[in-house]
Amino acid sequence: MKKMQFKTTPVLIASIALASVVYGTSCNSSQNEKVNDAMDTVAAKVDTLAADVKDKANDLKGDMEEYRDETFVKNAIESNEQELHLLALGQQKGMDKELKAHAKMMEKDHKALGAKMKAYATKQNYTLNTADTKDALDDDAKGTDWDKNWADKMVDDHQKTIDKFERAESRTNDQALKDIVSGALPTLREHLDMAKRLQEKLNK
Repeated sequence: MKKMQFKTTPVLIASIALASVVYGTSCNSSQNEKVNDAMDTVAAKVDTLAADVKDKANDLKGDMEEYRDETFVKNAIESNEQELHLLALGQQKGMDKELKAHAKMMEKDHKALGAKMKAYATKQNYTLNTADTKDALDDDAKGTDWDKNWADKMVDDHQKTIDKFERAESRTNDQALKDIVSGALPTLREHLDMAKRLQEKLNK
């Protein structure tokens, strides 16, 4: 029996090549669809995760801003109570007439500021700290030395208070708090200027 022989012709080679390409394309197309589906699934999960992260970040930002406002208000009220104590001491122990007059005037302003801050804190349901009004001045100092210490303390305290209020003014998103802070700053700066002039006078 004769074996069947096939001639390898250009047409046959081309046909085989075309069939291979078609088969390969079909397989690749199927694989590409699977890859694309997987990528779409991953992309959807990434989008969902990103949205969740963004929401949590916004919640955290809001919590941080609220905590920052609460901390500022509590500390401001506590510092104001300490300031009122020192102003009362200035009127009681001070020897210089100008010092006594400044202390009385500043006391009135700080009482008004304290009332506004406490009203805001009450509205926000803040639990206030208990202010330590221990005499921060040297009890051994008398007369002019005590007056100098008092003036130095007034300058230092008011500068720190102004710095804190300026930061709060720029950071807070609560308009009610911003209004209180912005309204207090001119008075606090006036107090600082007065304390500096008194400090300069007493140290001559």
